[in-house]
Amino acid sequence: MNSLVFNLKKVVFFILLLELSTIVLAQNISSTHPEDSIQRKRKNLQIFSSISAGMYGMGLLGMNQLWYQNQSRTSFHFFNDNSQWMQVDKVGHGYTAFYLSELNYRTLRKIGLPEKKAIGWGSGLGFLWMLPIEILDGFSATYGASYGDLMANFSGSALFLIQKFSFKKILIRPKFTFRRSSWASQRPEVLGENLGQEILKDYNAQIYRLSFNVKKITHWKNYPCVLNLAIGYGAGEMLYGKPAENQLIGLKPYRRYFLGLDWHFSNIPTQKRFWKSVFYILDMVSLPAPTLELRKGKKIKFRF
Repeated sequence: MNSLVFNLKKVVFFILLLELSTIVLAQNISSTHPEDSIQRKRKNLQIFSSISAGMYGMGLLGMNQLWYQNQSRTSFHFFNDNSQWMQVDKVGHGYTAFYLSELNYRTLRKIGLPEKKAIGWGSGLGFLWMLPIEILDGFSATYGASYGDLMANFSGSALFLIQKFSFKKILIRPKFTFRRSSWASQRPEVLGENLGQEILKDYNAQIYRLSFNVKKITHWKNYPCVLNLAIGYGAGEMLYGKPAENQLIGLKPYRRYFLGLDWHFSNIPTQKRFWKSVFYILDMVSLPAPTLELRKGKKIKFRF
């Protein structure tokens, strides 16, 4: 088993957590009417805490049985994987931690927790929910807990917390883009055997962006509310995680930087809960828009 396949497991686990969080959110929407009493809100918080603790424990137990049961164990230790995959995987960790933090915050607000407490607890839970992987990694003889992963997780949760405390809103939002690469077909067992696997496993095809909400930052009256500016990062020419392994077969991994426009649908005024949810999901990804790609030693490319 290689590190990329293992990273796929991480991604799948994070998606599961996100899905379970959404379920908790949906279940609590109906219990937050203005007439709800303080006692009802406390009860909701207890229910949320119990569900979160249960999911956390089941996730830890499930991963241990499913992925680590047949692996050799050792004392808890760290290892350094910061050089692998040109750090694209680390950016992905930050992206996931941000949305786990935000989704927990939204859930806590729905059940009546005050704004500041919801921000703090939501951010903490976003980081905490990603810890089981590192804990189990730390006891695995094959892997080890990753300093880089922990720092990336912390950075993603901090990006959410700092903005909410400082600006009361999210002005800079991480987004994900996938642009299919030609590398997966050369090592499909690692980079993906079909489109669905490639989205999760092919770091050559993943692009992460920071999207700046120009309308809310500048308050320009006539600026289009759906148009953001974004900077992005990706990498290419990677069949293996470590640079030296790629170089041995004649590959030269490179970094890719992006600057361009981005769509932000949540700025569209609406009172419909359905459309608010649709816009929120759409704003997790970057849809096609005019973009410049920069690479060291290469001409600037225009993309859409």
